[in-house]
Amino acid sequence: MGPRRALDPEGAERRELSAFLSASPEVWTRWGTSDLHYILGPVHGDSTRVRAGDLVSISYVGSRLDGGEPFDESERHGQPFRFRFGDPDQVLPGIEVAVSLLRPGQHGRFLLPSGMAFGGKGVPQVVRPHEPVLYSVHLVAVERVADPGT
Repeated sequence: MGPRRALDPEGAERRELSAFLSASPEVWTRWGTSDLHYILGPVHGDSTRVRAGDLVSISYVGSRLDGGEPFDESERHGQPFRFRFGDPDQVLPGIEVAVSLLRPGQHGRFLLPSGMAFGGKGVPQVVRPHEPVLYSVHLVAVERVADPGT
């Protein structure tokens, strides 16, 4: 970690995010007022939003902004990752946001600020503290919970 990053890690992260977005030939959309940005692929078929309690299956690849080498991917487990949407502490907060934006079968790319990824601790030997990361996410399938009114 350089001296400038050590003195102002949040400022260094904002500069890193800004530099990435400025250099990108793609148009990224900002999620609300957060530093999370995304690009969504086309929706095919079911356009219903995922709801709390739905069981979702996703495939994903997480990579660092510098170099783009993957550090995390669902394929290493041999199958999509399944979790109950809305249950706490199952996925990174940024992945929860990603799934909320995607529709079944849709792909997206998500630039996650550290606060929605690995935070001020990072992942030793993998992701620096306060490092933004890039995730490519595919919402493979959704098993819907019954509507409360039925």
